[in-house]
Amino acid sequence: MKISKKISYLFLVTSTIFIIAVTTFFYITAKSVLKERILNHLITTVESRAQTIELTLQHYQEDALVLTVGNAAKNAVDITKDYAQGVEQVNKRIKSTLQISPDISEIRVLGKNGIVIASSHKDTGVDKSAQVIFLKGKNGVHIQDMHISELTGDIVVGVAAPIFVNDEFAGVLAINFDEKKLFKITTNRFGLGETGEIYLINKDGYMITPSRFAEGTFLKQKVDTENTRRAFEDIEEFGQEAHLHEAFVYRNYQGKKVLGIHAHIPQMQWTVLAEIDASEAFAPLRRLRWIFIAIICLVPVAAGFVGRVISGIITEPIHKLHKGTEIIAEGNLDYKVGTNAQDEIGQLSRAFDEMTESLKKSTTSINKLNNEIDSRKQAQEKTQHLTMVLRAISNVNQLIVQEKNPDTLIRKACEELVKFRGYKYAWIVIMNKSGKFIRAAQADAGGNFLQFTEDIKKGKMPQCVHRGLKEHFFIIEKPEDVCEDCGLFNIHRNKRAMVCSLEHQGEFYGVFSVAVSAETELDITERDLFKEVASDLALALHHMEIEAENKQAAEVIKRSVEEWKETFNSISDLVFIQNKDFEIMKCNKAFMDVLGLKEKDIIGKKCYELLHKSDKPWENCPLKQTKKDHKPHTEEVDDPKIGVPLLITTSPIFDNNGEYIGSVHIAKDISNIREAQKKMIEAIEIKSQFISMVSHELRTPLTAIKEGIGIVYDEITGELNEEQKDFLDTAKRNVERLSRLINTVLDFQKLQAGKMVFEMEENDINSIVDEASKEMKPLFEKKKLKLEFSLDKSLPKAVFDRDKITQVLTNLMNNALKFTERGSISITTQKEDKMIKVSIADMGSGIKEEDMKNLFHRFEQVSKGSERKTGGTGLGLAISKEIINAHKGRIWVESEFGKGATFSFTISLELNRRKI
Repeated sequence: MKISKKISYLFLVTSTIFIIAVTTFFYITAKSVLKERILNHLITTVESRAQTIELTLQHYQEDALVLTVGNAAKNAVDITKDYAQGVEQVNKRIKSTLQISPDISEIRVLGKNGIVIASSHKDTGVDKSAQVIFLKGKNGVHIQDMHISELTGDIVVGVAAPIFVNDEFAGVLAINFDEKKLFKITTNRFGLGETGEIYLINKDGYMITPSRFAEGTFLKQKVDTENTRRAFEDIEEFGQEAHLHEAFVYRNYQGKKVLGIHAHIPQMQWTVLAEIDASEAFAPLRRLRWIFIAIICLVPVAAGFVGRVISGIITEPIHKLHKGTEIIAEGNLDYKVGTNAQDEIGQLSRAFDEMTESLKKSTTSINKLNNEIDSRKQAQEKTQHLTMVLRAISNVNQLIVQEKNPDTLIRKACEELVKFRGYKYAWIVIMNKSGKFIRAAQADAGGNFLQFTEDIKKGKMPQCVHRGLKEHFFIIEKPEDVCEDCGLFNIHRNKRAMVCSLEHQGEFYGVFSVAVSAETELDITERDLFKEVASDLALALHHMEIEAENKQAAEVIKRSVEEWKETFNSISDLVFIQNKDFEIMKCNKAFMDVLGLKEKDIIGKKCYELLHKSDKPWENCPLKQTKKDHKPHTEEVDDPKIGVPLLITTSPIFDNNGEYIGSVHIAKDISNIREAQKKMIEAIEIKSQFISMVSHELRTPLTAIKEGIGIVYDEITGELNEEQKDFLDTAKRNVERLSRLINTVLDFQKLQAGKMVFEMEENDINSIVDEASKEMKPLFEKKKLKLEFSLDKSLPKAVFDRDKITQVLTNLMNNALKFTERGSISITTQKEDKMIKVSIADMGSGIKEEDMKNLFHRFEQVSKGSERKTGGTGLGLAISKEIINAHKGRIWVESEFGKGATFSFTISLELNRRKI
């Protein structure tokens, strides 16, 4: 065999073995890294969407709670407030909320009995007391599963929250959020390629978000795949406990082979599924495999060709040298010894004829060989560099999956990128879009990095950071030429720098930079790898930000639970929770103290065994009725075995499906209340007897005094001078005033005791107004006040006590007269529904807002102390209110301080003739 063939075969075999070994090692490493990145990316994508959905549901709850604590919602369900005004106020709030919150489609306010009292749609007055949204909304914030609205036909998520007035349940606020926000989260195809999709299924396995590949899937598309079965098995095994999920290949609901994974929304019992066609998901692996197959096939061919060329170059000078050995021996270098021999020796003899030229050619060939060696060395160095970069990026990806602290993440990421000498240095600066510094990390950037970050904190932005705020990716070829004012100037020499902004879904997190030596070429592959690791870091920072927000929310919930426990145990009443079999599941400290038992000795026991010492439920127990109709019940229990009278309240508890599972049992010791009631009744009776006795005892001597003064004043006993008449006139007026005060007190006492007799007859209210006005006309003329009338002549006659209503009119006209110095007083009568309304409006001083709430209380007057200009007992309005109440009407005042007041009262037209 010729020497040239031996050299060619040897070169071919050696290079082939070397390439196969190196290529196989590189392929296995790259394949492992790429596959892990594909799986981790899918896991990160589905967990990110699940967290976003949970955060959206939390925002829905917060929006509902904000509305329930507002005055509009509270006033609407507060029975002590004006009903019409409260409904009008809450309807305005509903309208404004719908205008500023486009994702809210419906809002309802339900009263304590479940009736809709205000709504954004036409269902006011509808009874919702039996619906889950009301039953669960009473007990706390409840999110209803995604469903189709009965009113709008839209797909919505319902949220209900209780409304409390003075810490007592008063109603429920129900909000329907449309599907747009949740659908936008699942239909976002970012990170899922051309065939991927994310969708939600409910606890029954039905799709509740749109499909990319099918129409009308909401609550119609049943998803029964290996992924959903694993998801439901996870829920059964782990419940709400956090656990790992793995991506795997299976057939989806369309029968296509996909790579998929799932995540849970425990609060709603939803499952998020992310799927991408398996062929697309693993396409990078196939491309990588074919690239390496091509390398393994092509390199031996090229090696064989190169070996052949080199062997020819090596053997040709040997042939020529062999022929010229004798010429060299003789010293004649120009001697020609050419031969026609076909073997190596013949070739050598012919070669010596052109020794000088051959030597020159040999030199040229050696130079070419050296250049080839240099090129191979550069390629090998590039391959080694990329291998180190891939290894570093693989480690960074593992950090992204495992690390939860942002400071540790960016520090270790920089360290990994320079650990295998893939990059000369690396640094990351975290800031917001406006340039505010948050944190930074570096590896091999030297001590000058501190000055670098200090400049950023002061607003002096280095060129790379300044460009990073505007551009996503760029390369600085010679940093030492353009970064003279940078704190890292000393490490820039003979390097190239790549800079990339850290961004995810439009959110800016900072700037990331690495450097290589000036001789290293930054080809498209390395640029893409750098951009990808920057994108992964930004995604990790995004998730950490969301996780921090979720952790903060969890802390709030934890504190709320602890506060609830403290509140539960601080209740002085005996409180325990029992299931529908009368077994106690939880109790407060007061209950344990009364029984003298520890919690472990109470839980699981029957309530009637502990309280009534019986082996069966107590016959008067309100729990029986609660179990029967699933409604709250209250009973007074006076069981001798307990020893004290108790007021028992039982309220039903329902599970997530609206099924009755037990009740809350509250027992209050009312022995002190009963004793207090007894004493109060005795005190009221004593007070009534005392006032009646005193009033009657005062009347007798007062009558004698009045008659005596009248006899003397009329000069029956002798003539009086003017001064004496003035004194007697003053005494007469005060005696009459005292008589009126006594009669007023007696009237009020009769009303309070229910002993006032009402003669209910058919009367004309306008004639009553006319008579009362004529009697008081002299008093109006004395103060030069005008009395105006606006009487509805078509008013029907009504049944009322003529004298008592006259007393109310006279009282209100007297008040108007007292507080009006000029202008006029007007009296109006009119019909409103099934009532007659009478109003007396004056142009007096008006009433302050803080005085209006006590105006109809007994012994209360508007002016007090030194401000009081009018006399009286403060019982006039209180008596008027009692009289109007007896006529099934109401009395009220409207006033603006300084601009007069209007007192109004109503009388029912549905009263019958009777004596009460």
